[in-house]
Amino acid sequence: MEIPGKVLKPKGTIEFWFKPSWDGGDGEDFRIFDASMGGIYFFISKGAGHGDINSAEFEFYFEDKVDKDWQQLEFDPKGEVKKNGWFHIAATWEFTTKGKSSQEACLYFSGEEIAKGNGLGEFPVLHVNPRFGLEVIKYVPSKNGAQGLIDNIAIYSKVLTKKRSNVIWVSRCQWILKRNWH
Repeated sequence: MEIPGKVLKPKGTIEFWFKPSWDGGDGEDFRIFDASMGGIYFFISKGAGHGDINSAEFEFYFEDKVDKDWQQLEFDPKGEVKKNGWFHIAATWEFTTKGKSSQEACLYFSGEEIAKGNGLGEFPVLHVNPRFGLEVIKYVPSKNGAQGLIDNIAIYSKVLTKKRSNVIWVSRCQWILKRNWH
């Protein structure tokens, strides 16, 4: 599913719910979101077909404008990501802008901060139509698309704080429980 228009900005957050048809301990890679462009990558996945990427990890990987600040926010999904089980992902970033020093990025899993990076350079040129479910280019290839259900996608042009991300996660959990969403 493509998202038309330049929705990703120098600072932002992407969040969504995901129910994979695979388990976190599976040996395959799965691309969930991708906005990579040319030699710059920006994606959320479990593994990827790249020598520097551990296919066992769930990750938010990206680079800056000059392709120098390799960021890998990752965690071991074994036992955490369960086949046919819903979980919430939020990824935040704030790239360096004129007059502002380098900032940080965070990856949240079901309301908990699980990985953090800092020292981000300038915001890169990303794909004009980022995509959920499969890669947009073959620079860092993936054998599989998302292979699961994606719901409640939100993209913000601001960085959600840990507290705000947790509030969103809790409020959506309550909404889901009220409706017996399976």
